[in-house]
Amino acid sequence: MNNTEEIQVVPEQGTAQKKCIKKSLMEHAGLLLVATLVAGVANYLFHILMSRSLGTQNYGVLSSLISLFMIFAFPLSTVQMVLTKYVAIYKGQNNEKQIRYLFSDFFKKLAIAGVVLLGLMILFSGGIANYLQIPLKEPVILLGVFAFFSFLMPLMLGMLQGLEHFFYLSLNSAMASVSKLVLALLFVYMGFQVNGALFACVLSVGVTFLLAWLPLRKFLTMHTAEKNQSRREVYQFFIPVFAALCCFGLLAYQDIVLVKHWFSPLQAGAYATAALLGKAFLFPAQSLAMAMFPKVSQAHSKGEETVGLLKHTLLLTAGVLGAGLIVMFTFSDLLTSLLLKKGSYTVETYDLVFKLIRYYGFAFVPVSLVYILTFYYLGCHKKRFVLVLAGVTVLFLGVTHFYHPTMWSVLITMGACGVLASILLLIGSLKK
Repeated sequence: MNNTEEIQVVPEQGTAQKKCIKKSLMEHAGLLLVATLVAGVANYLFHILMSRSLGTQNYGVLSSLISLFMIFAFPLSTVQMVLTKYVAIYKGQNNEKQIRYLFSDFFKKLAIAGVVLLGLMILFSGGIANYLQIPLKEPVILLGVFAFFSFLMPLMLGMLQGLEHFFYLSLNSAMASVSKLVLALLFVYMGFQVNGALFACVLSVGVTFLLAWLPLRKFLTMHTAEKNQSRREVYQFFIPVFAALCCFGLLAYQDIVLVKHWFSPLQAGAYATAALLGKAFLFPAQSLAMAMFPKVSQAHSKGEETVGLLKHTLLLTAGVLGAGLIVMFTFSDLLTSLLLKKGSYTVETYDLVFKLIRYYGFAFVPVSLVYILTFYYLGCHKKRFVLVLAGVTVLFLGVTHFYHPTMWSVLITMGACGVLASILLLIGSLKK
């Protein structure tokens, strides 16, 4: 009798737990999506307003320095993903000592790396300024200060994500962009020009660092836990994460570089303009992947089923992106008018951007689904999928290199490769 009752209760508890996880996934993804949209709008306004406020030459200086920073910043996203995964695992094990150890260990290493980079930027500021044709070296030094704080941010964000502090994570994302925009407008208005815009970047990172520090301060102020597990597994995980992010980055963003290289400036400009909207389809996928990743990592470490989380995430993503496709296809004329400055384009340019906006999303949706599947595989600690992703990426680069009669061929090839990768990864995820 008692055994029968237990058999009846356990499935109900399992179902309730799954519903709770799915509900939290939707809530957390919703928070991150709103924050991502706010940050995206603020960043877009930052570049538009800086371009108009600073003028072409000074904005070129700012843009070149930010691009230089992005070269160093890209590998740092690997740090965030690795930390998220293992913090989520230790959280599921209620192992706060290991979380404290991981936080303390990475904090020291990233702080040292940041100081070294800052020192190098100060030491070679004159040479860097000369190479970029910048008359003063102060902007380069400010960029170094910005880089120092930015080296610590993946640690903070990875901790917040792994601990599922999604409110602070969302607040951090939105405040970083909004504070940068407001402060940059203030300092540039006060006459500080490029230095003012860069100092705004420094202060915005400082503000978000303090916001992230609030819920995380106990992990560094408490006594550091002694290491009771080899760090080899944690550091080895950097390799597949870095490889996966590099492959996805090429698959998702190399099309603009290829079009810029192979086609006329007018065509490349029209393509890049349409891509501004088309690549926005990645925003919902990023938000859902960020919410899903720690949950999958934690469930996998406990030996629990994870495919249900993937299916739910993919369905939510497909729903949001499907609605986006309808909007872009229906209001492509309005969107084209909003993107192009009145009087600065020809009828040919308008027609080209109009058509690209209508169909770019259809090519980029499968690429966005690949992003979700990539995070799922990494959350399950699977590594062989990188071979599939790398193979499809090489195929994309190879086909577009040898066959690019029009821009449409590049776009169609990217979409086809996205479909191929998403199908192969989806089939692999369903295998036991």
